[in-house]
Amino acid sequence: MISAAFKQTKITCFAYGQTGSGKTFTMMGNNDKRIPGLYLLSAVDVFNFLNKTENSTLAIWVSFYEIYCNNLCALFN
Repeated sequence: MISAAFKQTKITCFAYGQTGSGKTFTMMGNNDKRIPGLYLLSAVDVFNFLNKTENSTLAIWVSFYEIYCNNLCALFN
């Protein structure tokens, strides 16, 4: 999936589910990072890919949004 993101493909990770079903744990892992979440695992893969010399001209943009009670919030705002 990471290599597809650098071939003009947009990648989305959408977490949806009932309160208490484990969305936050899946995305962020646990507090001491012994179990990494998808954010950390994806970031490691992306930056390993960018560190290759053939990819040195590539750039990334990241945005985080939250939809809560029918309101969309940009979390990096």
